[in-house]
Amino acid sequence: MDYKTIFSNDTHLDINVGLIVPLSKINKLVLGTSKLFPIIEKMTLLNSEIIIEINDKYYLKLSSFLTYLNLIKKQFDNNLIFPYNYYKIFFPNEIDTTYNFVFETIDKYIEYLDKQNDHFSKTIKYIIYNKNVLQANIVSELDGLYCLNFEKNGKSLPLNLFSEEIDSAYSLCYTSNNDNKYKKLFEEHKNFLLMDNPETFLITNLQRVTGDEAFSTMVVKSYLIKNEFTTSIEELCHLIEWKNKHMKDLYLIKFYQKYSHLIKNDNTNFEGINKFLLNIEIEDVNQWHVKEQINELYYQITHELIRSFELLYNSKIF
Repeated sequence: MDYKTIFSNDTHLDINVGLIVPLSKINKLVLGTSKLFPIIEKMTLLNSEIIIEINDKYYLKLSSFLTYLNLIKKQFDNNLIFPYNYYKIFFPNEIDTTYNFVFETIDKYIEYLDKQNDHFSKTIKYIIYNKNVLQANIVSELDGLYCLNFEKNGKSLPLNLFSEEIDSAYSLCYTSNNDNKYKKLFEEHKNFLLMDNPETFLITNLQRVTGDEAFSTMVVKSYLIKNEFTTSIEELCHLIEWKNKHMKDLYLIKFYQKYSHLIKNDNTNFEGINKFLLNIEIEDVNQWHVKEQINELYYQITHELIRSFELLYNSKIF
């Protein structure tokens, strides 16, 4: 996997040193922790010119990324880290025996989620593992117990990994597992999602199909208060690959004229979001397939919201 692609959303260009990435983002992906200096001391990294400090924030030079990986290599003992991605993505043939069973147990749970292939399993997998990257944060580690969480809207999803059989919620034993254990964890994770705030449950599900947290949040909040004008029309415009500025401006003029009752202070409501997306024509956008993408986006939004509300209703949560 190209590491430059992994960090594409977090990369910045500094005119003096080139491409840089927040050190916290690097450590989160590689070591399962957002701590800035979990292994190598700050002054060591600064003196080696691998990282730079800008306005009290620390960045890794992307050109020094492989150097950083080799610098932390073999220094994992007695540090609170969880190097799943470090090994799986960059050094798959060098996985330490200490971690081998732990990683395999996580992989088997992900495989179990794939086999279920339903609404919940897809959402849980998206939270735990997406874009071929494990999204874990390590919370604690003691005597072979690894406590992880996976960030999402609302409360983080927990997962505890034990070296022996223990009857504990959200847990797996990495020395002995079977489908019943994965089924139990799956049911616990399903209930965790349902017992979370209904709004965050809807946002998490919609984010899985749209891939955009900000947009998903905007749509859900608008859906829950349908008659309030909370969605910026300019933000909706940013979602579209317009043919050019002229076509964008023409479309906005038509939209404002036709749906003035759905607009207030350049904001619209949930009905306005639907009308905005559905009235875009092929001649308005950059290429014909953009219109198909918009149609698919509309379908995914509608389908996912209806399905999510069904789940909440059936579980008597909403």
